[in-house]
Amino acid sequence: MNHFKIIFLTMSLCSLGVSAKPTPKVIPKIAIGEDQKLKNVLLKIQSTYDKTSQFEATFKQRYHHKILKKIDESEGKIYYQKPGMLRWDYQKPHQKSFIVANNSLWVHQPEDNLVYVNRCFKQDGLTASIAFLWGQGKIIELFETTWFEGQLGDKQDHHIALTPKQKNGVYRQLILVIDNKTYRVKQSIVIDFGGNMNQFIFTDPKFNQKISATKFKTDFPKGTEVMPIPGSCTK
Repeated sequence: MNHFKIIFLTMSLCSLGVSAKPTPKVIPKIAIGEDQKLKNVLLKIQSTYDKTSQFEATFKQRYHHKILKKIDESEGKIYYQKPGMLRWDYQKPHQKSFIVANNSLWVHQPEDNLVYVNRCFKQDGLTASIAFLWGQGKIIELFETTWFEGQLGDKQDHHIALTPKQKNGVYRQLILVIDNKTYRVKQSIVIDFGGNMNQFIFTDPKFNQKISATKFKTDFPKGTEVMPIPGSCTK
């Protein structure tokens, strides 16, 4: 089940982003300590997120393999709406959709006529560490936060590293590059325990514009086989 967790976690943590620069080949060191300036920035990020009820954009994903020294790229569309409605439609290189609705995670693979589902998604222990995405919890309460030493975005951007307080076996750290005027996420990278980096770049973002309810429906073509995600509940 970790494969699905990693993909969804990365997409969720990146779901408020805008355009970004490519990530570097080497992960810079993390600054130690936390000061009042950092806390103020985090509070402004939280406030900006709290005021965002809908979001949609085109995305490009870049997965950096540390050992293989290569980058896999994908692209598609994202739609997000509070409370807790999320859809990622991959269009290239293969069609695939991740949909979160009614406390369930659906993974639709149309080329295989197959859907995987976790019907207890929000009850999962890992998702508690990203509860702020669902309008619950605060970043400061959920993560240990430090300044990130190194430049991933523009020089004037805020670079922040977040380490989850709730231990998990899926990801080690999240790096955010924050616009210093709007306090929106410009770049987001999830780093796993193997040092691999998963990055999403967003273009043409739209905030707080109505999204059709049909985007979050889980009606699949006739003949599609539905199977539980390995390790998920079976209710």
